[in-house]
Amino acid sequence: MLWVRQHWLKPKQFLDSILWSDESKFNLFGSNGRQIVWRQTNESMKRECLKPTVKCGGGSVMVWDCMAASGVGNLIMTRNTAKTISQWFVKNQINTLKWPAQSPDLNPIEHAWDELERRMKRHSPKNKEELWMILKKEWKGIGRDVTSRLVNSMSKRFQEVMKHHGGPTRY
Repeated sequence: MLWVRQHWLKPKQFLDSILWSDESKFNLFGSNGRQIVWRQTNESMKRECLKPTVKCGGGSVMVWDCMAASGVGNLIMTRNTAKTISQWFVKNQINTLKWPAQSPDLNPIEHAWDELERRMKRHSPKNKEELWMILKKEWKGIGRDVTSRLVNSMSKRFQEVMKHHGGPTRY
């Protein structure tokens, strides 16, 4: 609530000037957890109803990036996110905005990750290198129309936080 109160009356140019950043993990084969499959009784062994699996999960890629109202940046694959990103901010002389902990509903880049996830469903990468190449291509395809809409949604996010007295919102 305090963070929202400090920022919700700032001009649109302030929000447009922010590089919204975050990291996300993309798995080579589906999710980290249990998956539900819907099929007819007689379809249980049809090839098109089976999902490929790999021992030990097949691997994943941890990525970091930033976006602004004007578009997305260059996706970065990283292993040590916190240290790597902190060094990048210092090296590039970027001031950081104090951020409330456990507040993904306030970060519009979370919805950009959702957009990337939807775009990735069209692909079936065979290995981590192919996954990485497709992630970069699809991330670059997320246009300014999407990023601008997400940043412009901040006033509604602020209203939701106030309405729910700092509790969870629908974002």
